[in-house]
Amino acid sequence: MIIASVIAEYNPFHNGHRYLLEKARQLTGADFLIVIMSGSFVQRGAPACLGREVRTRMALAGGADLVIGLPCYASVSSAAFFAGAAVSILDQLGCVDYLCFGCEDPQADLLQKTASLLLDEPDSYQQILKKDLSLGMNFPSARADAVKRLAGTDCARILEDPNNILAVEYIKALLSLNSSIRPLPIKRTGSSYHDEEAGCGYPSAAAVRRLIMQGKTGKIKHLLPTESFRLLFSTNDAAEADRDMLPDPAFLESDDFTDMLCLRLIENMDDLEEFCGVSPAFADRIRSMQPKMTSLSDLAQQLAARNFTGTGINRALFHILLNHRKNILSAWREDQYSGYIPLLGIRKNASAVLGSICPSAKVDLVIRTRDTDKIRGTARQIMKSDQLAEEIYRQIWQRKYGRATLPVLSRPFIRI
Repeated sequence: MIIASVIAEYNPFHNGHRYLLEKARQLTGADFLIVIMSGSFVQRGAPACLGREVRTRMALAGGADLVIGLPCYASVSSAAFFAGAAVSILDQLGCVDYLCFGCEDPQADLLQKTASLLLDEPDSYQQILKKDLSLGMNFPSARADAVKRLAGTDCARILEDPNNILAVEYIKALLSLNSSIRPLPIKRTGSSYHDEEAGCGYPSAAAVRRLIMQGKTGKIKHLLPTESFRLLFSTNDAAEADRDMLPDPAFLESDDFTDMLCLRLIENMDDLEEFCGVSPAFADRIRSMQPKMTSLSDLAQQLAARNFTGTGINRALFHILLNHRKNILSAWREDQYSGYIPLLGIRKNASAVLGSICPSAKVDLVIRTRDTDKIRGTARQIMKSDQLAEEIYRQIWQRKYGRATLPVLSRPFIRI
């Protein structure tokens, strides 16, 4: 049995995602495809435009056989933590043969060379990085400069695209684990990651989200698989996906969480440094700017500075909102991100995948509510944080649209 895997957000699932799953199956000869997917909050520091259950249905309809959840502590983190956690979980399953990922430059040798340098971090690399940071460069720019000087322009160019950066981090994580999983970069087709114009059948997720938020659903239909387009109009929990449909897509955006962030900041103003992604200097900046805050996005703009990336600012704000603490993330990382992974969905003909998961795996697959009783230690804190994040998303969605949805712990995994 050959099992391939993909790490994804599907925010939302579009034609480009279906293409990647089709190519992954074709190139690997996989019998089954496992997707590890972010929950209701994503890596750019924002809520997913659609809830976790809706996107799980989209993934299963689009070619995935099994969908498992990437815990929120990782899904809202930097590329290194995001990739490190996802790859470690896949490795611990003990059944995955390939990790397939899309990138703009699928040149395995350049990706491998860049990943090796960033994993080893020789003294020369650290010296250049430290000097550039001291001159006020933000971390991505300083890192790219160090890679350019030590590995050449081609390797530095790899780091200019978010999908390439994730590709490098995936390979770096596989190397650090000495994993038997084989990386398979696949050339992305269509729009680039940041392109917000939907001019072809393979758009970026950003372009699709932009059209959804503008209410231009008629322009989206050809950009999504048929079932994904239909599910845009389902309720957040997708429990009644065939019966309980909405007249328009019901999405969430960052400013829907403004009140929640205000409360967290008021409660934790004295210990902001304890949250993931928040340095002492950044904490002081938040303290000075928060009294003038009118919305989450407004605060993010106020916090902008040369040495803080916009995405890093948004991630930090959502780490605070979701109560993500540095000590818990560090402990989970030391445990190699083991202990907990939720089953989100499975195709009826793919039950053999569950049986292939290594009996000695360090991750406990939570299939039913009662399975949560066996989760202990740091993994239990990760699980509780995951449940809190999903419940926050559900409550905000429910209040915004006035539609009752099932509480998170009452939702079964999806089977189609």
